[in-house]
Amino acid sequence: MIGPDLFPFRALWRQYRGCRRNKRNTHSALAFEVDAEAKLLVLQQELRDHTYRPGRSICFVTGGPKPREVFAADFRDRIVHHVLAARQERVFERFFRAYHPGAEQIGGTGLGLSLVKAVVDAHNGRIWLESEVNRGTVVHLVLPARQAAIADLRRTS
Repeated sequence: MIGPDLFPFRALWRQYRGCRRNKRNTHSALAFEVDAEAKLLVLQQELRDHTYRPGRSICFVTGGPKPREVFAADFRDRIVHHVLAARQERVFERFFRAYHPGAEQIGGTGLGLSLVKAVVDAHNGRIWLESEVNRGTVVHLVLPARQAAIADLRRTS
């Protein structure tokens, strides 16, 4: 394998345990629980070979005063989602540099996004990523407007 292992078994196991904590009694989780280690190894190989395909989601309507339609991913797909989300969160760590062949020739220290996140957090804002393989990544950030600035805008409108 060239470069770091993007899907180490330890990460898959950790995310499996986290998913299981909240979904232990669902049919999908119980089915995965039978021979979980072997299923995680198969999942790991599919992720490495780029042959992984999401399963079918189930749809249901919640009860209560405000019913809503919910689409729930298969338990196996929840594990993959958690692994990928955990990897994305790392881009905001100080000195994090994602592996990419040839990237060692690109300058930088890996501080950029961690500094941006610190500023966004200091202003009670929000920052997140949307990433698509072979397409790129979009970084979104939202900063709350200052109350004084909002008052000024209202007076001038």
